[in-house]
Amino acid sequence: MSNTAPAAPTALSPKDAFQMNRIMRHKLRNHSAGLKMTLHRIQEVLEEVSSEMADRCSLMLNELEGLEHFTERMDLIFSDLPESEGIMLFNLICDLRRKFAAKYPLCNLVFEGKECAAMFKNGNIIILALWELLTNAGEAAGIDGQVTLRWELEESVKFTVTNSGDDLPESIPLDPPMPFYTEKGRHDGLGMAIVNRICQSMSGNFSLSTKSKDKVTAIVELPREEISDA
Repeated sequence: MSNTAPAAPTALSPKDAFQMNRIMRHKLRNHSAGLKMTLHRIQEVLEEVSSEMADRCSLMLNELEGLEHFTERMDLIFSDLPESEGIMLFNLICDLRRKFAAKYPLCNLVFEGKECAAMFKNGNIIILALWELLTNAGEAAGIDGQVTLRWELEESVKFTVTNSGDDLPESIPLDPPMPFYTEKGRHDGLGMAIVNRICQSMSGNFSLSTKSKDKVTAIVELPREEISDA
């Protein structure tokens, strides 16, 4: 029997950690896709035998879709961002309005800003960041609450999202936002980290303020070069 002490675990290099993270997400997606195919087949058979058991398959399919969505959100932090797509201000606002109305039909969304023919070079990526903020704001505001999205296109590109409702828990690290920290059930704690990563990729800045009573304000500020006047 050897008296030699076990070797200390070797720390992973950032490159190795990134590779392991990528492989994990890839395997999760593959396993989820395989399970979904199997469940669909089982559901087809059960629908002829027991509608109750078929409904349980639907619940499991929803969970697997949630897992796939989780891995896609992780990509926004740990992998390359989507290829840039230019989007006009009007179309950007319309897209966010449509998604918000579908998710929070009883919450009021107010837009404030000067209408202009401005093209955002990374419009699709900006939408990803703003949608994360609007999702959090809509949930915090709740039924009969209000969320405001304001934009200013002057020396810089500035988006401000404000909502009435719950304050941010003091235990949540925000400087910088860290992924996976959340105090809400069935949340992945990725939203603020995604917004921060997107802002950094555009040489911008993301900040949160809870100074106003009963209001939380999130600010995304990007360089003026992100837009071009059409």
